[in-house]
Amino acid sequence: MRGAAADAPVTMSAQDRERLLEEVYSKTKLENKPRNLIGIAKSIPPEQMEAMLSAVIPVNGDTMRELALQRGLAVRESEREAAKLVLVGKPVRPGQSEIASNPRARSAIMRVAEKLPSRGASGRASQ
Repeated sequence: MRGAAADAPVTMSAQDRERLLEEVYSKTKLENKPRNLIGIAKSIPPEQMEAMLSAVIPVNGDTMRELALQRGLAVRESEREAAKLVLVGKPVRPGQSEIASNPRARSAIMRVAEKLPSRGASGRASQ
């Protein structure tokens, strides 16, 4: 994303946040997770889940830099993989002889597209 859309803050509903927090909590192996009589993890309030997760997940400058690097690489890779196509010329429709020999051709429309050159990290078109 570029421009204003990239600068816009991400918002999420309280229900989505709680659902995602519960998912992270259930997938994280914690030694002191409260469990019921048969050993299954109990459901606890979101504030308690967040406190337990914060205690075991290290967040410092290095991990934030690594996360930013991984996200940047993922975005760059997705932009490289995205095929940029431009339609060339007018759509071609089947002729009467083709429709006579193949009735399903009535709905056919052929369009020709040209693939644009991909852009490298420098922003110039690659050769």
